[in-house]
Amino acid sequence: MLFGYKLKLCYTCRVGFQSARRLTIAVLLLASSDFLQAETVHLLQASLLGGQHFFEGENSSLAGNFNIFYSPTYTLSEKWTLVGIYQGTYRGTKEVADLAGGGTLFRELANSRVGVRAIRKLSDKWSIKGMGGGKTELLKETKDETWMKGLFDYRKADAGLEVERRIEKGSAVRLNYSYFGLWFPNYESLESKTNLGRELAGKDTLDSSNHLATLEWEMPVNGLGSNPTIINLSGSNLLRHYPDQRTLLASGNYSTTKREDKTIYAGLNIKRPFALGANWGAVPFVGTDWAQSDSNQSHQDANLAKFLPNYYDYSELRPSAGASFIWGNDPKTAKIFSFSSWYANRQYDQRLAQDVNGSYLTEKVWLKSLGVSLSASWPVGTQGTSLRALVSTVSQDSNMKYEAVYRYNFSSANYLLGFSWELK
Repeated sequence: MLFGYKLKLCYTCRVGFQSARRLTIAVLLLASSDFLQAETVHLLQASLLGGQHFFEGENSSLAGNFNIFYSPTYTLSEKWTLVGIYQGTYRGTKEVADLAGGGTLFRELANSRVGVRAIRKLSDKWSIKGMGGGKTELLKETKDETWMKGLFDYRKADAGLEVERRIEKGSAVRLNYSYFGLWFPNYESLESKTNLGRELAGKDTLDSSNHLATLEWEMPVNGLGSNPTIINLSGSNLLRHYPDQRTLLASGNYSTTKREDKTIYAGLNIKRPFALGANWGAVPFVGTDWAQSDSNQSHQDANLAKFLPNYYDYSELRPSAGASFIWGNDPKTAKIFSFSSWYANRQYDQRLAQDVNGSYLTEKVWLKSLGVSLSASWPVGTQGTSLRALVSTVSQDSNMKYEAVYRYNFSSANYLLGFSWELK
């Protein structure tokens, strides 16, 4: 079965490589007449893992995960650099994703992204980066569902600009703006046949245009020992417009206003390398992320004729911690063992909880999630090949017990073993 995954993905990767090469060559021809003299570096990373997945106590047959990343970097001059990117992923393990306002269970996922980045060095302290690309993601909800026919398959196109200011002692401030559009070509929900809510009935109601502004400050802080503590502060503001989704009135009728979502993010992450011996060390990290989302959209439960205002508003806090342990001074032969964990607490402002039969309660919905993963990478041979192992688990608990539409309570785990490759 894993062999079948490999054949299917090899074709995907071949198509992706061709697309990435065409896009990169086109940008080079437009960007500079001197591209033939450019210094070029190619980076190829890939991994193929197989194992077993468990969801709600149900164990799966053999499952496979595949990832590939290819990036050619062209140094055109001291001031200009162009970077092409292709990234492809396949996951055959069940997972829950939120694409329409609640968790949906998917059995398989495949995506492919092609992008390009142009970097202009203005001075020793200032640089500017322009970027653009496209992504396709395919999601299968059922085992017999045909690829490219999934209800929540989507396309993404993005473009952006980043300004970076390098400060003394390794600090840097980055200001980024990006625009991206999301399209769900297969999505069409009939009001008489959907449980998602009247606001999502129709075609193209999940399509959106998005504006994202991000400010990031990275600063090393010297302390004990020779290795500094690295602190990363970030904040962003996302504005999302749904051109084909009208808001609902308390009467249940549609208004003339289109849906608008505003989400604010803030993050703090700290890591510190430590030398634990002559040829081994550790890099522990801690962090926390916070988000608050406000929407002008409400929800109409057609089955119970229930109107719920501000249905999509929520706040979430997500702390995380972990560490990597490294044996060996040479990055090509070093052995790496990593542990990471995260906890998420999401509180909906107005979404009412329901019992198993769908009856509404008075308390608001909350979600509490916990994820833990262990991984190991052990180099074998001298050609950038490593043996990899991964064990992970995710669980989510909620006071929302009605799950005919979305998944609020679940647990999953998987173990995977395989190889990774890196070629330069």
